[in-house]
Amino acid sequence: MIRKEFAQYITEAVGQGTSQEKVEEKLKSLGLSSGELQEARVFYKKVADEGRKIDRAFDSSSLSKGPVMDFQGSFFRMRLVDRILIYLSVFLFLLVLGTSFFGLFQYRERANLNRKILAFEYEKAALVKHAGSRFDSLNSKIKDYLNVSGVDCGKEVELCLDDILGWVKVESSLIKASLSYPYLVSWSEAGSGFSLSGVSLGPIAAGPDLSDGRGGLYREGVILNALVLQLKVTSGKTAECLSVDFRRVLDEEGSLAQPNTFRYKFSDPSIPGSFTGCPAPSTTYNDQRVIFVVGKDEKEFLLNTGGQSNLFFTVKVVDGNKLQVVKPIKKG
Repeated sequence: MIRKEFAQYITEAVGQGTSQEKVEEKLKSLGLSSGELQEARVFYKKVADEGRKIDRAFDSSSLSKGPVMDFQGSFFRMRLVDRILIYLSVFLFLLVLGTSFFGLFQYRERANLNRKILAFEYEKAALVKHAGSRFDSLNSKIKDYLNVSGVDCGKEVELCLDDILGWVKVESSLIKASLSYPYLVSWSEAGSGFSLSGVSLGPIAAGPDLSDGRGGLYREGVILNALVLQLKVTSGKTAECLSVDFRRVLDEEGSLAQPNTFRYKFSDPSIPGSFTGCPAPSTTYNDQRVIFVVGKDEKEFLLNTGGQSNLFFTVKVVDGNKLQVVKPIKKG
C-alpha cells in the first residue's frame, strides 16, 4: 500500500495538472522501489479518473453556465473557483481514504505480530515440555543411581535428601582398604578366578536383596554395620554358575556364619538392568560384593572361602582406623 506522504503528493500533483511522467520522475528521485512506483501509478490513475468524473459532473451542472453578460469571463472565473473547491474536496476525501488504507496496513501488521507472538508461545510451550521430559529422565536416572548405591528413593528425588545425607554420613565413617595385583588373597572355583580387591568395615545401607539371616530380607535402605568383601571375578571359557560359599568362623569350636549376601550379581546382557548368578564366559567383573552383618564392637574376622579352595584369611582393624588383611592360612 502506498505511503501517506506519497499519496498526498500525487493528489496535489493531479490537482495542479502535473503529468504522470513528471510525477514518476519525482518519485524515482525520492528512491521508491519498482513495487512502490507501480502502486504510485495505480494511485495516480485512480485520482485522475476521479478528477475527470468530477469535471464531467461539473460541466453537466448549472454551475457551468454563467450570466448572459460577459459570458466567457464569467464562465472562466466561476470555473476556477469551483475547481479549487472541488479539488480541495477531492484532496480531503483522498486524505481520509489514504488514512484508512494506512490504518488497514497497521491492522495487518498487528495481526502478523500477534501470529508471531502466538507461534513463539507454542514454541516456548514445546521447549518447556521438552525440558520437563529431560528433567523426568534425569530424575529417573538419579533414582536408579541412588537405588544402586543403597539409598531408598522410591519417592520424589527432592524427598530423598535425608537419605542422601545419611548415605554420605555412612560413607564418611567407613574404614576401607584397597588391594591391588598381585592380590594377597586369590583362588579358583568352578572354572572362575577370584581375587580379594578390597575390604570395608562400618555402616552401610541395605540393598533390596540382603538376607537378614532368618529367612527374610532387611528393609531396603536400613543402616547396618557390616564387613564388605570386594571381589574381582574372572570367568573361564566355559564358566559355570557360582554360589557364595564364604563363611565366617565365629569361635574356637569352629562355629560358622553364612554371609548376608546369598548370591553373586552378574549383569545379564539379555535383560538390561537384571542380574544372574551365572557369569558370561571369559568376562571380568570388578564389582562383586560379599557382605557380613557384624557387631559394631567387632574388630577381627576369620573368614573361609569355602568350596574346593577352602582358604582361610583374617581381616582386622589396626591402629584404630585401618584394615589389614592377613595372608591365607593353608587349606584345612
